[in-house]
Amino acid sequence: MTHTNPGKVVALAALVVLTLVSLVYGLPRLLQRQHVTEAINELGQLARGAAVYYVKPRGEADGARMVCQFPQGEIRSTIARSCCDPSVALPGTNLCDPERVLWNRPLWNALHFRIDEPQAYVYSYKASGTLADAQFVVEAYGDLDCDGVISTFRFVGHGDPKARADDCVLTTQPIFESVDPDE
Repeated sequence: MTHTNPGKVVALAALVVLTLVSLVYGLPRLLQRQHVTEAINELGQLARGAAVYYVKPRGEADGARMVCQFPQGEIRSTIARSCCDPSVALPGTNLCDPERVLWNRPLWNALHFRIDEPQAYVYSYKASGTLADAQFVVEAYGDLDCDGVISTFRFVGHGDPKARADDCVLTTQPIFESVDPDE
């Protein structure tokens, strides 16, 4: 007959409980951090796409060189408020289904931006102006727990004061902002 040490049983039970508690509370936080990283990385890709467009020489219809600018206009990856919306969500998740999001549009193509995997954020881009007055704003909107509270991450980029019509330099860096939904 084997005799079990009660101290070892209690220690094992405590370890199991701590493991379950850490999974219940730690896993969602880990996933949330992963999604925040996703948003920052994707916004960085958008900002790089806008910067490349600004400096790359382009011709106008009349043959003249296009003035330094970011791709002009405004676009969102979906009209849904967040990826919790059933019209864009993968069934049973709070992630946007890339098949339901409209990435094949001229502005996204000009930015060389597309996401082919499920994502937790709705992305937007807006730009106007030329030369030093050029500006773009890229944003990621997410409701990671589908409670109606939207978190927003944003990069704001500006044209370069040294840019000239014949030399589209860009030495400015986009500014990162995080909008706390509780403020």
